[in-house]
Amino acid sequence: MKIGIATSLYVNYPIHEAVRQIASLGFECVDIWGGRPHVYRQDYSAAELKALRAEIESRGMTVSSFMPAFYRYPHNLCSPNPRVWKDSLEYVVQSLDNAAELGAPLFLVCPARLLVGQDVADAWDRLANSLRLICDRAAPLGMKIVLEPVNKGVFDLINNTADAMRIIGVVGAGNLGVILDSGHLYLSDESIQQALATVGERLFQVHVSDNDGKRQQNLVPGDGTFDFKSFFSELRRHCYAGVVSVELSGDYAADPQPAAAESLRRIKQWLKR
Repeated sequence: MKIGIATSLYVNYPIHEAVRQIASLGFECVDIWGGRPHVYRQDYSAAELKALRAEIESRGMTVSSFMPAFYRYPHNLCSPNPRVWKDSLEYVVQSLDNAAELGAPLFLVCPARLLVGQDVADAWDRLANSLRLICDRAAPLGMKIVLEPVNKGVFDLINNTADAMRIIGVVGAGNLGVILDSGHLYLSDESIQQALATVGERLFQVHVSDNDGKRQQNLVPGDGTFDFKSFFSELRRHCYAGVVSVELSGDYAADPQPAAAESLRRIKQWLKR
């Protein structure tokens, strides 16, 4: 397993400086956040993105995934408003192009929260249609789409691996898979054993964060109450050989290096065991 981190932790840094800070700690991979001030929509030209990719690689890292800015605002792939849906899809297409320039093999998609009164079946159909279009667009780019099941406190459509595999079956795309997030598994009361058995070969990436088992916190792994020893033991037993990416709360953003460094140190220890 390789260890990476999402640049969203470095929201107060320009993307080049964020990359330099991350590389200085010894991370092998980096998940590029698609929000500002990092790689949002058309903020960077193709040439500038190629230069960013070259810098990442020159520092001994690779881009493990691209993470668009989807958390609650402003994009929604199951919106009943056709203008919002169209804009959200256009945003994904632009982000896919950015991800391709950066050499990202994976592209993260998060389901959004339904509007009050919105029909669940309608939202499901809109999300499935969106994913189908996105997967078709990503295929010629050689990119896989990864869907992240999230706990009900964040989103309310894809909350566990069974939900994720159900919509993967509906979409029917070979390049659509799953990200397992330790924090969301914990809050959704889904064991890593159950999750791995459900997703099987559709597991494309793993996110690591911690919480108290009550609410989403994205703490440094080990600062909450999640059992990471068993988590990594099961990943090894499953022969998972992909990237494990740290995804930390913005509460650490004022001084991100200590939290990032401690996360890396602890994950290395768990992997050694």
